[in-house]
Amino acid sequence: MKCLNLGSGNKRYKDYTSCDLFPGKEVDEVFPLQKIPYPDNSIDCLHSEHALEHLGYMEARQALKEWARVLKPGGTLHLMIPDLEVCCRRFVESKTKQSREWWRKTIYGAQKSQADEPDEAQRHLTGFTMDEIKEELELVGFQVNSCHRYGDYIDGEMLSIEVDAVKMNKPAYQERPCEAQPGDIQNAKNRYHLAAAFCKGKRVLDYSCGEGYGTEVLRTMGIDVLGIEPYPGVIARAQEKFPLCRFTLAPLYIEAQFDIVVALEVIEHMEVNELDDFLKTMSDRIPEIVASTPNGNMFAYNPATKEQRVGYHVRHYTWTELHELFSKYYKYVEVFGLAFDPNPKVSRYTGHMIYASN
Repeated sequence: MKCLNLGSGNKRYKDYTSCDLFPGKEVDEVFPLQKIPYPDNSIDCLHSEHALEHLGYMEARQALKEWARVLKPGGTLHLMIPDLEVCCRRFVESKTKQSREWWRKTIYGAQKSQADEPDEAQRHLTGFTMDEIKEELELVGFQVNSCHRYGDYIDGEMLSIEVDAVKMNKPAYQERPCEAQPGDIQNAKNRYHLAAAFCKGKRVLDYSCGEGYGTEVLRTMGIDVLGIEPYPGVIARAQEKFPLCRFTLAPLYIEAQFDIVVALEVIEHMEVNELDDFLKTMSDRIPEIVASTPNGNMFAYNPATKEQRVGYHVRHYTWTELHELFSKYYKYVEVFGLAFDPNPKVSRYTGHMIYASN
């Protein structure tokens, strides 16, 4: 196993490589936390103890993306940071100068050298509340398993946050249309315009809607649509971008309040048994479905093991496989070709769109 202790200073943990921006007697590797010199999906576990707050606002968020990049799917992150909410509240509520100065340091750092670390290593440049750090981790593809306050009680309250998270072996929200992937937004809108032909006059569930670009396309065409998504931070961003749309957090108990489910660029991220369960559940509760997925005839991709996977796709399906799969649960199935080729001189079916109904 390969494990990194990020922002280690001179604190060493067994079986972890100690990494820091500043050299030290216990530091093995020197590099910025937001620029880790390791390949994608190459690290088993990361530990970071009171280091993230020493980065600037954007640098800290870039670091979280970088950590998700280098971790293997299923890799773990153990993160410890000050609780900005507690520290700020206690600073404001302090009754003595000594108490106020102590809490000031929890917010801004000691700002003077400790041991052999330089002054700049003791400055805090950003901070997070518990809700904020959970949201930021979910945004870059982590599943947060636990998030709680820990540490010494100061004035009757613990001042730090401890998070245990796992890099999901499922698509991070960037796999769906969002600002992080601006080049994909137009293609996504094109798919939704095509899907809209099956949705007019119907109550639509937009499954795994991402940041809501497609949901907005359907809404502006006069379609009654609800977008659902498993990432709370993404739902918040979708609602902020498109306040006239309706969004809710998945999982949602699907009742017979919808006429059709839209699942564009979703099924390739599901395990085979998960996709089977998904289609069975949808077909039992919603009579119609329209889905899209890469063309497995053109882009063959079916890794034998999880370790052989690249990115977040589990597999790509051929026309025949899709027809057989959807026909298990729907009486009528039609599979179309989608021609979104970057070469304007070539018209190739790079994707499939499936419409099925009972």
